[in-house]
Amino acid sequence: MSWFARRRLDRGVAALGLVAAACIFPLQFLVSHVYATTLPVVLGFASVLYLLATRSDPALNYPLPTLPTGGARLLELLALGGIAALFGYGGLVGQRTLAFYAGASAVGTLLFARVLFVDRDDLRPGVVLFGIVALAFAVRFVGLYSVAGYIGIDVWSHMAYVEGIRAQGSLRAMDTKYVASPFYHLLVAATADLTGLPERDALYLSVGVVTTLSTGLVYYGARRFTEPRWALFATAMFAVSAQVVRWGLHVIPTSLGLAFFVVFAVYLARVLQEYRARDVGLLAGAVVAVTLTHQLSAFVTLVVLGLAVLTQLLLHSDLLAPDHEPTNVAGLFAFGLGFVTLDWSVTPYSGESFTTVMLLRLRNTLFRQIGLLDVSSSKNVASTAGSDSATLLTKVIAYVDVFGFLAFLFLAALGSYYVLQAHNRTHSRALQVVTIGVMAAVVLAFPILGVSLFLPGRWYAFMYVPMAVVGALGLRYVVYHVDPRAVAVGLLVFVLVLPAAMSISGAATLDNPVFESKEPRYSFTETEVDAVGTIDEVTNEETPPIYTDAPYTAIFRRTDSHVSAPMRIPPDGRATNELVVYRSYQSNGAPLVAGPNGSTRLTQVSRDRVCSPTRSRLYASGDVSLCRQPG
Repeated sequence: MSWFARRRLDRGVAALGLVAAACIFPLQFLVSHVYATTLPVVLGFASVLYLLATRSDPALNYPLPTLPTGGARLLELLALGGIAALFGYGGLVGQRTLAFYAGASAVGTLLFARVLFVDRDDLRPGVVLFGIVALAFAVRFVGLYSVAGYIGIDVWSHMAYVEGIRAQGSLRAMDTKYVASPFYHLLVAATADLTGLPERDALYLSVGVVTTLSTGLVYYGARRFTEPRWALFATAMFAVSAQVVRWGLHVIPTSLGLAFFVVFAVYLARVLQEYRARDVGLLAGAVVAVTLTHQLSAFVTLVVLGLAVLTQLLLHSDLLAPDHEPTNVAGLFAFGLGFVTLDWSVTPYSGESFTTVMLLRLRNTLFRQIGLLDVSSSKNVASTAGSDSATLLTKVIAYVDVFGFLAFLFLAALGSYYVLQAHNRTHSRALQVVTIGVMAAVVLAFPILGVSLFLPGRWYAFMYVPMAVVGALGLRYVVYHVDPRAVAVGLLVFVLVLPAAMSISGAATLDNPVFESKEPRYSFTETEVDAVGTIDEVTNEETPPIYTDAPYTAIFRRTDSHVSAPMRIPPDGRATNELVVYRSYQSNGAPLVAGPNGSTRLTQVSRDRVCSPTRSRLYASGDVSLCRQPG
């Protein structure tokens, strides 16, 4: 076992990965989820490519073709000029359009080309890193300032909490679980008070800026594992990923929690490589900051600390046999567990403590009957993209939405095999691989099993931190060990396709989806936002419930304007609810209306089917109308 661990573990695991890909291939005949079709291909190809790479001698110098110095400077100027053009275009047009997404993907391609196809002496890491972060700002802030109100749903509630804190000068304004995790709300409130800016601008100036800047910290974490070229590649992958852009647009505590998690990941890598008191203190501070920001982010952080302890135990075994003694992180895990437990024990939630409620829900989840391979309840188009009845457009949307994750998974698989080589099995590297494995199991298996307790859809952005770093290591190994001509062609296709797919993915276009008739828009026009406030003023407690489409219903509920729920419209009939709100989006967008058994279905409806001529108009402004069924 010791000989196998030191020499053949990476190839053995790669071979097992190939066998696993073959075993899960028949899954596509049982479920219609897009992952059932794509995961075997991605895992199998990564395993085969790595096995081929291990049979070749490494190149002594950088093997890919590189541009001359003049070409490198031209790429640099084009990228920075493109970023400036994105800001200018956003300011002139006032929204992120298809042309904006095309420009952002082109700039992303230029930045990746700058990293991969430029000689080391011409790379200039500081300039490239500036370009990556600047592109991140352009993509996020043009979207943030191009809509009325906010992008997303939860942010409306959180900003109401901020308004209450400023009005009352106390956390008592928040009668929620966030009273024990108030850092997000206090940061926004303090920024508004200190600068005199409106709360919306204060949110973007504080949380929005911090979240975007944190993408650049991935570079400093990756530099603990590899040289500047591949650290820049990891940073660019993370910065342009759709799931990370998502939390830069929907700016909620999860966004700030992700920013602190990046800090945590950077300093955890430093501590595992060199145990210094200063880094331990900063790591503990990051744990405290995450805990006081968001419960899910704190749980993810605690899981990673627990995996660090598990990795420490594995490295003491004969199977892995590392060359370096692992760092003892039991004390750090005990501190994190103690602080999180203390905070959650005083967090009010549903009349009990947060800990009590979560333990009860965990027990119910563990002992209830789980519907294996049941993806029928998923709202994501990816859940049915593999069925024979799915349209071509549905398949395209599904593959675009999952392309980014599949790219991360492919590179992470290569990097994980590489880390299993005898000379790479350090504590910090092994932890990255273990973390990827556990998080991938959460995001892939839990939705299929119908387990939503841990909000697996929010784990993607956190998982991309170790995936980006390990993926960069894997790509570096392939570049130096596989035919450079084939690798150059593959990377050229990669840098052309990846930024484009990320730019138009549903998660990255919440404010203005590219596939506007298939994916809901989670931003609202000025008329739609004004209508919510006006309708609130003209109604009272005796007014019947108001019904409209989702996600428009959410603004009514989140701002306590009036009771609202998705309206009922028969497939060939008119709205049946007494009070309904029509907006033109219902005729040309992707509105959700009430379906059977409390579900929702996507369907476009005309104005006459919502506000029919027989109804009386109680409110009308622009493209929004409030209509009442005659009694």
